[in-house]
Amino acid sequence: SLYKPAVGLLAVTAPDILKLKDNLEQIITRSQDLLVHFKVLPKIHLVDTTLPRAVAYNKRVSESPAYRDYKDHSQRIAISCARFYQDALAEASQLWHEIHDE
Repeated sequence: SLYKPAVGLLAVTAPDILKLKDNLEQIITRSQDLLVHFKVLPKIHLVDTTLPRAVAYNKRVSESPAYRDYKDHSQRIAISCARFYQDALAEASQLWHEIHDE
């Protein structure tokens, strides 16, 4: 594969998410089969899904070029989580609109 992720995101949706994070980190660091594929081990980060959910379910945003090809809300939430991790302000600003009803 050409793409080797440097970061993995876990959406905070369950109380036992820290245990899942620890398990993933152990798998990544202990698996020799995985280690040969990465120059740098990917880091696992937690991301809150509150804003990405609002973005994913917003009608105006879901019709924007970044999201219109993804009809499933879970795909839009995943994309929004990644964008939120990269630049939270830019992702949050998509919800702002000059006309309050839209």
